[in-house]
Amino acid sequence: MKQRTTESRNRFAVEKGYGQDTPKKAAGMKNMLRKLKSNVDLPMNVLANVTQIQVQGNTYAEVERCKGILEYDENTIKLQVVGMNVRFTGVNLTAQCMNNENAIITGDIFGISFEFDGE
Repeated sequence: MKQRTTESRNRFAVEKGYGQDTPKKAAGMKNMLRKLKSNVDLPMNVLANVTQIQVQGNTYAEVERCKGILEYDENTIKLQVVGMNVRFTGVNLTAQCMNNENAIITGDIFGISFEFDGE
């Protein structure tokens, strides 16, 4: 069997589109995630690296996969999360707890809006 050189392996990878983001590759990734989800008992948001927001009434919200606080005052809290920003508006808002990737917003929450940053 013929041994491939590093150069021929690299050329082969470029020709096949390996290492490049293409619509075909993205569709394949989604299909792989679906198959993985059906074989492993994990929530889809864990596999797909998306943000989950749990709201209880209008006084409590827990945001997973929070990257940081972009704006903070008693009427507005804007968080950076995976692929977008989330803005909470209301009265007496506080970010009570923030660890590595989670934030808890409390107060009288009147609105939640999403700003997509194109990621």
